[in-house]
Amino acid sequence: QSSSSNTKTRDNLLLGQIPPKMLRPYQLFFVAFCWLVASTLCFTTSGPKGNAVTGRSRSKTAGFRKRSAITMNNDFQAYNFGLDDPSIDFLWDSDYSSVHVYVATKPGTEKDFIEESIQNAKNSVLEEGVSRFDILQKVNDPTQFQLLEVYNNRGGGIAHKDTDHYKKWRANVADMMALDRRAATYRPLFPVPSEWTTDSKAAETAPAAGQSLFVAITAIKLKDRFDDSRFIGNTLYLCEKALIEEPQCRRFDLLQNVEDNNDLIMLKVYDNEAAYKAHFDTEHKQEWDEEVQILTFGTDCTTTWRTVFPAAPFWTWDKEVAAQRDVDLDYLDMLFQQDKDEGPRVTTAETYKLKEYGIKDDQ
Repeated sequence: QSSSSNTKTRDNLLLGQIPPKMLRPYQLFFVAFCWLVASTLCFTTSGPKGNAVTGRSRSKTAGFRKRSAITMNNDFQAYNFGLDDPSIDFLWDSDYSSVHVYVATKPGTEKDFIEESIQNAKNSVLEEGVSRFDILQKVNDPTQFQLLEVYNNRGGGIAHKDTDHYKKWRANVADMMALDRRAATYRPLFPVPSEWTTDSKAAETAPAAGQSLFVAITAIKLKDRFDDSRFIGNTLYLCEKALIEEPQCRRFDLLQNVEDNNDLIMLKVYDNEAAYKAHFDTEHKQEWDEEVQILTFGTDCTTTWRTVFPAAPFWTWDKEVAAQRDVDLDYLDMLFQQDKDEGPRVTTAETYKLKEYGIKDDQ
């Protein structure tokens, strides 16, 4: 009898079943306390204002997808644009690439170089593997050019260099070069790769004299202590807001160096320089400055250019590209206003100090 009773008790303990008569009052109190603590932690981690994975509270970070950012409770969640996030893998797995070729010509050869390059570009945009072929000339140094070549497959660049028009261009401009050409390859982040196209009519349309657009290219270097997630998130929001709310903004592109994730550029196309300067007075630009200032080594490394090819109408993104990520901008604006009304929870500088001590934002 005693042996059988001991065996049953042992089996109950192994199964996690504690007979009530075995618990003394202080033990019951201890079990109840543990249950209460566990319940509280679960609610805090996955409650309506937290992220079920990270526990991060709702914040002003702006890189969000509606399908991923809105939970079943329709509450807004911070969206992590890390390279490993499966819902945006298409950006990093895309076959699209943007090759920026930097050209320095000998003084006096600029006009001939432009003529040769436009002819090459007109043929290039008709290639199956080429989505865009843009030409820029530097505002304060007309001997400097950029060729922005967007390929839609991994073999596009190789196939382009095997064409007769490219070989002809290379031979005809060889003596015009003041320096060897150099290039950098970027992955398009905004707009989505499939939007990087050129209407075939661009090959038939000559750029009108005196109708070039103003282009500003800002090179940005992120600090090594941060990943690119927060910067990309905020900048995607900036790109979308600029296209939607600034009538004279034609393009607002974000690209990332394929060899260095901390090396990014923003390419901004406006009708004129005055429209570009007005961009700095917008609320979305000022909010962006506030959010990213601690993440970068500065965003004042900007060069200005004028468009050479294609003609102005073919430099304009459809405003719909700003909706490709299904971003609920009205909802974002509401949250931003809520942050202003309630006051900042933790300032950028304070967040940085917390991270320096190994403390997460949600703690």
